[in-house]
Amino acid sequence: MQVAIDPSLEAGIKTELFALNCRQAQFQRVFADYAVILSQRHSFQTAASKLEKEAVQLRDEAESLRLEGKTVQEARARTAQMEELEKRVKEQGEELATCHKKRAEIAEELAKSSQQMQNVRDINAGQARELETEKGRVKELQAKRREVTQELEEARKATAAQADELEMRLGEKDAAVRRAEKAETGEAQLLQRLELDQAQQANRMNNVMQMCEQMEQDARSQAHGIAATAQADADRIVAQARQDALVAAAAVPSAADVLAPARLARLPSFLRDRITGRRTSSGGPPASPAGQPSDTIGEEVEEEQAATPVQPRVILPTMPARTAPAHEGGCFSLAFTRSGSRLASCGADKMVRIWEPVTSQQVGELRGSLDTVFEASFTANGGQLLAGGADRALRLWDLTTGRVLQTLTGHAQKVLSLDCNPAEPNRAASSSADRSLKLWDLQHGRCVRDFVAVHKTCNSLRFSTDGQMLLAGYFDGNLRLWDTRAGRVAREVMDLHQREIVSVAVGRAGGLVLTCGRDNELKLVDMRTFEVRGAMRASGFSVDSVWCSAAISPDERFVTAGSSSGALCIWEVEGASLATELRGSAGQAVQAAAWSPQGEPLVSCNRQGSITFWKS
Repeated sequence: MQVAIDPSLEAGIKTELFALNCRQAQFQRVFADYAVILSQRHSFQTAASKLEKEAVQLRDEAESLRLEGKTVQEARARTAQMEELEKRVKEQGEELATCHKKRAEIAEELAKSSQQMQNVRDINAGQARELETEKGRVKELQAKRREVTQELEEARKATAAQADELEMRLGEKDAAVRRAEKAETGEAQLLQRLELDQAQQANRMNNVMQMCEQMEQDARSQAHGIAATAQADADRIVAQARQDALVAAAAVPSAADVLAPARLARLPSFLRDRITGRRTSSGGPPASPAGQPSDTIGEEVEEEQAATPVQPRVILPTMPARTAPAHEGGCFSLAFTRSGSRLASCGADKMVRIWEPVTSQQVGELRGSLDTVFEASFTANGGQLLAGGADRALRLWDLTTGRVLQTLTGHAQKVLSLDCNPAEPNRAASSSADRSLKLWDLQHGRCVRDFVAVHKTCNSLRFSTDGQMLLAGYFDGNLRLWDTRAGRVAREVMDLHQREIVSVAVGRAGGLVLTCGRDNELKLVDMRTFEVRGAMRASGFSVDSVWCSAAISPDERFVTAGSSSGALCIWEVEGASLATELRGSAGQAVQAAAWSPQGEPLVSCNRQGSITFWKS
């Protein structure tokens, strides 16, 4: 049965179905695209699983390559092939990160790497054989070590025995100290007798001086034609007086110390110089008792300048005249007066000691330093002494009173070297570990010039004979000539030594400079041309330390320096050949050497602190 449908209802339903179809038609395309995407996804997953399998294979290959590379890295010595293999392994790791697009290239590289690995294995086999050889050597060394250990144990036992012996010696020392204390009473009586002998000797010397004064009056009253004869007679009598004084030198310090200063000042200069031990050719007037210039100092300087200095012909020493302990802990420097009448030594005991070179006896000591004294120098007039060291200060002593006149400060580190101007008694120079060079006014105790510290440390410095130039030896092996007036470097010898210069010395004539370096060589430099005239070396000669000090003989025919072997080496300037080697009984490294301006003695000091006077 057919039901009648309202046409409007049918039209409405058709309209809605059409609209629904329009809406669903768009999603059908999406669903179709989605189906295509699912199909592609399935194919992609299939491809991805294949790629993942390939990636796993490549990871396994990379891991095997990494292990092989690690094995190569553990090899003892890498060769050029090993480095190439590491480079290839790194490249393969980078290629793996780019999804193995270059798999074929990696296969070729693996083939090459296999060949290289074979080469490495061959190398490792050779190294393994060498290792076995080294193991055999190690066993031999271990056997030697056991022998050395056994010897060391024996040495320890010997040391223990020596320690027991040392304790016994200390006990003996204590007993000796007690005996010495008991002897002090007798020593006091001995000192009283010694003072009485000194007074008697002083009376004898005063009588001698009265005779000298009488002879001077007689000589002046005679005609000028016989003046030379009268002076010769006076010389003979004074020589006899000096001989009498030397007999009592152990009890009386010197004739100049015993006689009244006023009486000594009234004597003529040639007699006074002979009694005090000075020479008119020494280049400097004597100081007054108070350390100040006397009224007659101008006349004495004129006489000394008018006299023509005669350089003594040096005879090489052959044996030690005397060796004496000087400074506990080591002696670092020696210095003569310009006349050679006095010698100064300084060392680790904070002392400066004064010696009489003829008798080799100590005649005084200077105190006041707070630490080790490294170097000392007499002023031009011989009346004062300047010294400096580890306490960063320089001190000026009056040799008559033994008092400190000036304390010069300004260096930031220890004083390494110093020298008094030979032409100006009130001028001196110093160098320090702070790389500074300073010029000092000794009269007022102040620094008058500070040289610009643009170079290395100056280990040693010396004035030229005219006092206008300063020669400085530096850590870099260069010798520099400073103009003290302009405050600049006037000349320089580059690379004079391969290592640092430790010593600079100037000849008495002023034309020759001697340097000593840590390269175990001595160099002679011509002051006029600044050219090297000669180089001295010797088998077995070696510089012990920066405190090694070389010296030139007064006639400039010989040079000398101490060696760490304990020898004092002497070379001839002409030919630069080794003339002789002097050896003392101590066997300690020789630190410094100094040659008397009179030609004898030659003096040396060692690291132990002993001082040796050498004679021909």
